[in-house]
Amino acid sequence: MRISPSIDPVSRTFAIEAIVANAEHRLKHGAFAKASIITRAESQAVTVPLEAIVSFAGVTKVFAVQSGKAQSVEVAIGVQGKEWVEVIGKIQGGIPVVTSGQSQLADGTLVQVKEGAKQAAAAPTAEKK
Repeated sequence: MRISPSIDPVSRTFAIEAIVANAEHRLKHGAFAKASIITRAESQAVTVPLEAIVSFAGVTKVFAVQSGKAQSVEVAIGVQGKEWVEVIGKIQGGIPVVTSGQSQLADGTLVQVKEGAKQAAAAPTAEKK
C-alpha cells in the first residue's frame, strides 16, 4: 500500500494505492472506492442492530426489554458498521433490544416477542465474529 504525502486541506482527504485481490476480475483498472478505517477498537463496546436505534427531537435511544416490558435507554452513537452500531450509555451487553415497532412503545409497555422473530440483543464487541 502507498499513501500520498499530501493532504487536500479543503476536503481533508488523501490518496492511497492498495493491492486488492481480484481473482474474479470484478474490479476494473482505475476504479475508485470509498473505504472506512476504524481508528480505534474498544473491547468492551456494546453494539446493537441499526434498526434498534430511535432518534427523535435530538434524543437517541434504544428500547431494552426487561421483565417483559420496554424500557427506553438514552445512548450516544459510536462506531457504525454495515448492520450494527456501537452504543454508549447505560446499556449492558446481552440485554434484548426492540428492532421494530418502537413508535408504539413507551417506558413500561408490555412487550411480546413474535414467534420466529430474530432475537436482537445488545452485544459486547468482543463477542461479535
